Amino acid sequence: MAASGGIYREPGVEPAGGPRTGRSGRWLAGVVLVVGVVLLASVASAALRAPAPGCPADLGQRLTDEDEGLSLCMPTHWREIKADDEVAWREIYGDEVSQAERWIKDGTMQHFAVPFSPPDDDSLVHLAIYIVDLSPLVTLESAQTTYAGQIEGEGETILDTDVVELGAVTAALIVSDRPRTSEGQAVVDHFLSWIFVEGGRGYYVLLGSSDTHAGEYRELFEAMAGTVRVGSAASPTASTSPPS
Repeated sequence: MAASGGIYREPGVEPAGGPRTGRSGRWLAGVVLVVGVVLLASVASAALRAPAPGCPADLGQRLTDEDEGLSLCMPTHWREIKADDEVAWREIYGDEVSQAERWIKDGTMQHFAVPFSPPDDDSLVHLAIYIVDLSPLVTLESAQTTYAGQIEGEGETILDTDVVELGAVTAALIVSDRPRTSEGQAVVDHFLSWIFVEGGRGYYVLLGSSDTHAGEYRELFEAMAGTVRVGSAASPTASTSPPS
C-alpha cells in the first residue's frame, strides 16, 4: 500500500531503483553534495589566503614589475590600480580625475595601490612607486639629498632622514608631512619615502597616510618596505627574508 506523499517500503526492502529513490537516499546524496561543495570552497579559500611565494603571511600579495626590476609584498586587501582600470579609479575618486590617475596614465608614476576590498578607514593610505633613470655617479645619499630638496621646495616638511638596512638591500628613508587642501578641507599627508639605487635606476617607494593615523601605519609600512627587492633580486619567487 502506498503511503500518501512519499514512497512506502517494507522494512528491509529497497524500493525499485535502489536506495537513492527513497527520501533517506536523496537526503544522503544531498549531504554528500553539500559536503563536497564546502570542501572545494575551503580548498579554494585556503589557496586564496596562501601568501604569494616569498611573501610573509601578513603581506600575502606580491606586486612585481619584471621589466623595471622591482617587487614588494603588500596586504591581500590592497589592490594595484592600473591605467586602464576605470572602474577602480571611479570607485576611489568618483568623477574626479586625481593626480595619481593622471600620473599613472602618463607614465610619471609607475605603480599605485590602495587598500581596496575592504577599504581602510584612512582614505589617504596608499602606495606610490616612481622609477627613474639615474646617472651612474648618483649615490644613494645624493639621491636622498636631491629628493629631500625637491619635496621641500614643493612645500613638504622633512621630519627625519636616515639610511637603513632592509634585509638584503640598503635604502634611504625620508619622513615628511605635506599640508594641502582636499574638497575644501585642510589635510596633512604623512609619507615614509624609501629610495633604492641599483643599476643606474632610482626606485622611489612612497607609503602615505594621514598624519593623524601615521602611528598606526608605521609598523605596516616598514614591514612592506622590508620586502622591497630591486634589480636582479626582484624575481617573483625571491624570498623577502634576510639572508642567514
